[in-house]
Amino acid sequence: MNRWIIDSATDFAIIATDREGRVTAWNAGARLILGWSEEEMLGQTLARIFTPEDAASGRVDTELHEALIAGGGTDERWYQRRSGERFWANCQITVLRDDADNAIGFVKVLRDRTEQKLATEGLSGSQSNIRLLLDSMMEGFYAVDTEGVTTLCNAAFLRMMGFAREEDVLGRKLHDTIHSKHPDGSHYPVTDCPIYTCARNGIGAHVSNELFFPVNGAPPLPVEYRVIPIISGGEHRGAICTFVPVAEERNASERLKLALDAGAIVGTWVWDVPADSFIADDRFAESFGLSPELCRSGLPLDQVTASIHPEDRGRVGSAIEDALARGGPYCCEYRVLQSDGVYRWVEANGRVELDGEGRALRFPGVLLDIEAGRVAEAERDRVTALLRTFTEAVPGVVYAKDREGRFLIGNRGTTELIGKPPAEYIGRTDLDVLDDRVEGERIMATDRRIMESGVEEQAEEEVRLPDGRPATWLSTKAPLFDDAGAVIGLVGSSVDVTARKQAEAAVRELNRTLEQRVAQAIDERQQIEEALRQSQKMEAVGQLTGGLAHDFNNLLTGMMGNLELLQLRIARGRLDDIDRFVLAAQGAGRRAASLTQRLLAFSRRQTLDPKPTDVNRLIGGMEELLRRTVGPGNTIEVVGAAGLWAANIDAGQLENALLNLCINARDAMPDGGRLTIETANKWLDDRAARERDLSAGQYLSVCVTDTGTGMSPETIERAFEPFYTTKPIGQGTGLGLSMIYGFARQSGGQVRIYSEVGSGSTICIYLPRHHGDAPVAEIEEASTRRDSAHGQTVLIVDDEATIRHLVDEVLEDLGYTVIGAADGAAGLKVLQSGARIELLITDVGLPNGMNGRQVADAARSLRPNLKVLFITGYAENAAVGNGHLEPGMELLTKPFTMEALGIKVGEMLRRSDAEKR
Repeated sequence: MNRWIIDSATDFAIIATDREGRVTAWNAGARLILGWSEEEMLGQTLARIFTPEDAASGRVDTELHEALIAGGGTDERWYQRRSGERFWANCQITVLRDDADNAIGFVKVLRDRTEQKLATEGLSGSQSNIRLLLDSMMEGFYAVDTEGVTTLCNAAFLRMMGFAREEDVLGRKLHDTIHSKHPDGSHYPVTDCPIYTCARNGIGAHVSNELFFPVNGAPPLPVEYRVIPIISGGEHRGAICTFVPVAEERNASERLKLALDAGAIVGTWVWDVPADSFIADDRFAESFGLSPELCRSGLPLDQVTASIHPEDRGRVGSAIEDALARGGPYCCEYRVLQSDGVYRWVEANGRVELDGEGRALRFPGVLLDIEAGRVAEAERDRVTALLRTFTEAVPGVVYAKDREGRFLIGNRGTTELIGKPPAEYIGRTDLDVLDDRVEGERIMATDRRIMESGVEEQAEEEVRLPDGRPATWLSTKAPLFDDAGAVIGLVGSSVDVTARKQAEAAVRELNRTLEQRVAQAIDERQQIEEALRQSQKMEAVGQLTGGLAHDFNNLLTGMMGNLELLQLRIARGRLDDIDRFVLAAQGAGRRAASLTQRLLAFSRRQTLDPKPTDVNRLIGGMEELLRRTVGPGNTIEVVGAAGLWAANIDAGQLENALLNLCINARDAMPDGGRLTIETANKWLDDRAARERDLSAGQYLSVCVTDTGTGMSPETIERAFEPFYTTKPIGQGTGLGLSMIYGFARQSGGQVRIYSEVGSGSTICIYLPRHHGDAPVAEIEEASTRRDSAHGQTVLIVDDEATIRHLVDEVLEDLGYTVIGAADGAAGLKVLQSGARIELLITDVGLPNGMNGRQVADAARSLRPNLKVLFITGYAENAAVGNGHLEPGMELLTKPFTMEALGIKVGEMLRRSDAEKR
């Protein structure tokens, strides 16, 4: 029943947490007030509902710590909903304890009091309004001057302390009357009392577990109180004390009662709808002027509603019927006749429970006392109407805002400026109202500065009128003070000065004419430069295609001519000396293959076979080749860094890159010189990485330095363009550095040139570090002998019939059995047939929906240990795993020699046989 009552109290956010402030329970009222569901909040900390500034200042931990020490506490402050909207709430927090009296968590009860807060701030500082505010408080309140003489108190103080009239309190020193003893019964000297200490020297305090002694003979009242100094006009005038009773009971029902009492709940009920039996507690009976005995035993609903004001009874009946029909929450405000014969405002909050067929079964709920709030609202409305009458008579724009920047009032000029009716901006901030958030933030920043400084300001504000036109307003804003001198808001007036500002702008425009002409000339020059860059791009494309066509035409002429001569000689029976035509055609084919590999390397589309590589060992292995390449007239020095990191790269491509760099260095030193190959580990921070167009991190560098002619800045800028070369015609393709650049970028690295004319050149390749060691390369004797095959069966999948038949011829000649398939589906049918297959050779780019990698994966699902050899002639690098192949999978790049194919197949099948043994 407690849970039903808690959930029916939709006007209250009732939250339970563990000791660390993590939410363990969240009622329906918390969902309605704060916006989060129970599922979203379970396990979250209370910091989520506090404002960012309170959360950052550690307010949550402070609140829990103080509550743990004191056993509970009360507070009022701004909180934040899920939407980001702030609201003012009063809070009571209670410590939860287990049967052994150990603290196991907290219960926090919040009630949204934003309207009352705004109403209070909108009231004048008159004594009657102050009295209304004080008497609406649930907490006891009294004020004393610096001598400890009572100057003010509220109705709650009189009730809890047993005084009949305010006159019995004012002008008296009450310490010895209501606060004379400690809880242990010992004397409590006035000099030790925190209340009078604050009154004398201004030091505030928060005290728990002390006793106040009512003068009417009632039992001593355990209280928790806060005391703060009164400062007016910069002078210390005394102290204010607010207090609440502290319950001693620790069981769950008493904690629930304390939470309900903290929110001004004046009764609870449960209505058995089918039986029409309305059961309520004694507080409900008192509020409705009914017999407590009848309420406890149950009575019909008609007898309960008879106490409702006749003008409200029909509306309440309709609200009840609607809730019974749809189920769920119910909320209604109305006046009820109480036992003293006076109608007072209450608010009923409940929830209708339906059965499976939609019929109402139970209707639990709570009754809230909202009389004080209604009175405050009425006073606010009266003052607001008076202020609106005054402001409407003032021409121009006149408005007032509260301390949070919310509009309290605005005249007709304000409405016209904002472009929205008062109902859409009263109670909201500029940020809520204005469509331009930047404008709203700027205006609110100005308002905050004025309210924080307490000084009037005159400022120009750029705004946008409702029709979209920009305008400039000259605004005079001044802080609004209460009777104690505290800033409680802001008043302002504005005048449209757009015409004057436009005239001033026109004068400045004349002065800026020269600057505009210069800016226009600069813009035109930038457009010309952009056109030139576009022209250079087209020139590079033309150079690429022209160079590519020239080189391939030469190579094709060589291949076609030699093959034509070979065909002619065979037709005539002249078989002597035909080897030279075959060798010439093969040489042209190899040069064409090299050209395509360089083009793919430049475009970063070549298929790489990266493996962890010891770069020092790689350079050492090709040092003799490099020495022969550069010739005896040049000296080579290799400087390998100790402890050089490994790199995950295609070792063959790095060898090609180093060979190209050494050839270029040789050509740059026609009279001989020194060539240095140096490796190093590099840590690139953010700045160094940006300079090299890389991500920050660990790299290794391979730098080739020569003492040759060097390069001009213009040459360096174009050095990586394809087919660009400074060598004489016929001595270079212009693809060497392009290939190196493409290889480095595809490997995740970079290339940089450092050179000056006459001072030699240094070209550095930066490669990402591989975390791990490079394996020691194993040297196997390659063999394509016929006896290396033992009749193993190879499945070749390739959509190109000539390649399929060529592979068939070569492998059958080596002693293998070959089965061919034109696409992936045909290949899978062979694998599903149960035929013996030792090796799958598949092209990566296949038609009809399956690429080579998908065929291999499907084959592995059928035959997990099947060896796979990918053959590819283009850029399907991603399709084969970006160089990360599974064990038993290898790669052969087209075009390849038949000898290379035989060697690769023999190696893979020998390893397969060894694994089986």
